[in-house]
Amino acid sequence: MNDIKLICTDIDGTLLNSKKGINKEDKIMLQRAWREKNIPIALVSGRFKGGLTFLAEELEIPCIYSCFNGAYVEWQGKVIQDTRISLEDLRKVIPVIRETNSTPQIFDLFDYFFDKENHWSKHQVTMCGYEGIFGDLEKQIDIWEKENFSPYKMLAKNGDPKQLAKTRKALEDLHLDSLNILQSADFIIEINPSSANKGNSINLLADYFNISKEQVMAFGDYENDIDMLTQAGYSIAMGNATEHIKQIAKYVTDTNDNSGIAKAIKKFIFD
Repeated sequence: MNDIKLICTDIDGTLLNSKKGINKEDKIMLQRAWREKNIPIALVSGRFKGGLTFLAEELEIPCIYSCFNGAYVEWQGKVIQDTRISLEDLRKVIPVIRETNSTPQIFDLFDYFFDKENHWSKHQVTMCGYEGIFGDLEKQIDIWEKENFSPYKMLAKNGDPKQLAKTRKALEDLHLDSLNILQSADFIIEINPSSANKGNSINLLADYFNISKEQVMAFGDYENDIDMLTQAGYSIAMGNATEHIKQIAKYVTDTNDNSGIAKAIKKFIFD
């Protein structure tokens, strides 16, 4: 008899297929896990809340929101984690991102901010369905400073892998211990508070639900899933995951286009 008490899934490349939709089989098995086994489903992602709520609506079951790689965690309206990035750090990293020819983007829970409309802002619309806020980011930070407010996360985006690597190195060379800098896609560097990572989400949620980390099933496909997979008792790499992720995970399922999540849930929870 299985002892899985929590399912945590990454979104892009994992829950979402290559067409950015949720496979019918994955939806059905996640619904069954919640409705028949009372296993909560956590959407653990680098995305902001605005990029997760419509996915929970599509799944038609209550979901835990673990946004910004765990900086913000919410379950049934209760906030159980809320960690912000400092305005001082934002002022330091924005010029470095620009100087290395990458595009900076800042996130609040539901809004996202660019200097101006561009290719990346249009791409973001396809991810969440609505447009962001445009204007000088330093001026926006000045406004937040007067309001005593801090956002959650920043991205650096660049379609050139070599240029993105330069951006990452320049950010790491700042040696800001308060920040966690990692790559979450071929074109994205994520800048989070140092305490924000998906592994910490596993620990937080295990404590919250009074279960062991060994009772957590986690799905992932990319670098920012490493901490989550190393913490979960049932760590599962998607068939489309990087080779590094497949080596770290205890199990490898089918790809995100072939309902890998559904197949793993069926195998470990229902069979």
